[in-house]
Amino acid sequence: LDAAGAALETGNWEDLRAVAHRMKGGSAMCAVPALHAAVCALQMAAWAGDLALAAEGMGRVARERAALADSVRDGASP
Repeated sequence: LDAAGAALETGNWEDLRAVAHRMKGGSAMCAVPALHAAVCALQMAAWAGDLALAAEGMGRVARERAALADSVRDGASP
């Protein structure tokens, strides 16, 4: 998430796409659909080069990541 944020901050769309792609694979393999959908949206925003949409996507990914961390900490299923 830090790498994605750094790429977004510098406007490095190639790095953001690459990071989002890796995150997408991980979220798919771990069967975390809400996080996976958020990461897919982020990747699409990076492909479009849309700063506002990418920033919104980063926020969504961060929220889903936090929700996943909370559920794991609480012992619940994601």
